[in-house]
Amino acid sequence: MNRSQNIHLPVAQEPDWEVNNTEQDPSKIKSAADSFVILQSLKQSREKWLRSTFPKFSSRSRGGKPADAIPPPHTMYNRGRCTLEIGPHIFTETTIFEVHYHPILVHTAHGPTYTQQPGATSSVSASQGSSSTPLLSPLPNSSSIPPTLINQVNAAALSNPTLANLLHLAASGNASMDQLKNLGVTIQQLASSSGVDLGASSMQSAQAQNTATAVASGAASPIQPVYQTKDFDIVIEFRECPTDRWIFPRGLAVGTFTPVPGSMGSYGEITLSTRVPFEQQTKVVLESQPDGQLQPKTPEPQEVVTFIFTGAGAPIWDSVLRWIGSEEKLEENRKILESINKPRRVYLAHRIAEGSLLAQIQNAAVPTFSTKLLRSAAENSNKPKRKAAPRKPPQAQAQPQPQPRSQSQSQSQSQAQSQPPPPPPPQNAGHVQQSAEPAPPPPKKRRQTQPKSTPSLPKIACFACGQTDVPLIMGGRYCRPCVEAGCAIDDIPQVGSSRYSYQSSAQHSRQGSTSHTPDNTRHQSTIASKTHAVFVPYPKASATEQTSNVPIPDAKPS
Repeated sequence: MNRSQNIHLPVAQEPDWEVNNTEQDPSKIKSAADSFVILQSLKQSREKWLRSTFPKFSSRSRGGKPADAIPPPHTMYNRGRCTLEIGPHIFTETTIFEVHYHPILVHTAHGPTYTQQPGATSSVSASQGSSSTPLLSPLPNSSSIPPTLINQVNAAALSNPTLANLLHLAASGNASMDQLKNLGVTIQQLASSSGVDLGASSMQSAQAQNTATAVASGAASPIQPVYQTKDFDIVIEFRECPTDRWIFPRGLAVGTFTPVPGSMGSYGEITLSTRVPFEQQTKVVLESQPDGQLQPKTPEPQEVVTFIFTGAGAPIWDSVLRWIGSEEKLEENRKILESINKPRRVYLAHRIAEGSLLAQIQNAAVPTFSTKLLRSAAENSNKPKRKAAPRKPPQAQAQPQPQPRSQSQSQSQSQAQSQPPPPPPPQNAGHVQQSAEPAPPPPKKRRQTQPKSTPSLPKIACFACGQTDVPLIMGGRYCRPCVEAGCAIDDIPQVGSSRYSYQSSAQHSRQGSTSHTPDNTRHQSTIASKTHAVFVPYPKASATEQTSNVPIPDAKPS
């Protein structure tokens, strides 16, 4: 809803008065659901609570614009969040703050003003403890002393410590006659330097002493700094308007706290009753008349409104209790609120007849959103159409390889090529016109995506027996039983220069007498008959044999 749109809804003293109204046609009266009066009244009431009922404490600057409310120097404490209920309205996640204002320095009134004596030129008044207070003030009977001279003496006292000391001594009554004389002469010099004529009588030294004596005889009491303090305020912030904060004004208020069962008093429900409109907001409003004059408008009558803080913690109740005051003040406020007369109740017209008021309420309660196309038809018509890209002709099918033909066939084919081609068959005009039009493009075929084949992982198994889930040795190719059985003997390099060669029992049994085993190894051959592998010693070979017997890596025997 537009916040600036506030419709004056008709009210009366009796319920259903719009139905009993004889001036309206009953057939044109809409129902309560079609009139939207209840919805519009709730929107306007909620908007009033959010933006105009409470005095504004502060606001944030938006869009480069300065804030419309700047609070004085203060310290803010967040007391918690709760749900605020005001009549039919519920404001969830409302934040409660406690604001303490800083003391403000207030200066007291100046000392007594002294009248000018006959023949005196001027009078000076000083203050102690504040350098910003004027040291020389105008006198009631000082028509010959211009205000510019008084301001000049005060400015000179701020920059000249000697002059300020003389003024201070004269004001306190501790100045001697010589000091008073010097003070009067200094004032006369300032007057002459600024071009102010004080008269011939004022130039005498006796008159200057009289001026300083008048200041000393009526010495003003020194001004002590006074600080003014202000009571703290409760400030609320609605979740719907996080940029603005509002003051809950002080006034006649009573409150109660009902803790939630089982919470040990940590949180509960606070009921706070006070008068609305608030006293700070109750002002006489002027309304314009047709003749151009202004007439005071009757202020809105006050009534008691109850605010319910649901889910409020103990810190919020502590702030509210101190904000209300003592028990005596609480009882006094309760009696005053009970004595306030309730205003007479008025009733809305829930059903409105057809007319301008009904249309205005419907448009405000249910705003219509324009359905504008993202790309209008006019924009599409102005843009040039994109030409279709030429498509490649379908490739001809592969023809079979020509076979060798005889000489007679080639002669007949050459004669057929030398003859002119036969004329095309006659076609009607309609067929020719249709052939001139471009043929519609063939339908686009979707490319069929084939799932990518994932390469299968290599199987981890023994190369000899194919057994899996067993520890593999020799580069992860053979299991230990197969190696001991001699299945992997081909992959073991045989070095001729070594004196011992690794052989399994099976290989040793196969070699038999063909192996070059010396006589002293007969005892070891008997041990080789066992199932375990043994080392068989070989005689040391010559250099040529060592070179010829060195196996090539990864070489397979024939």
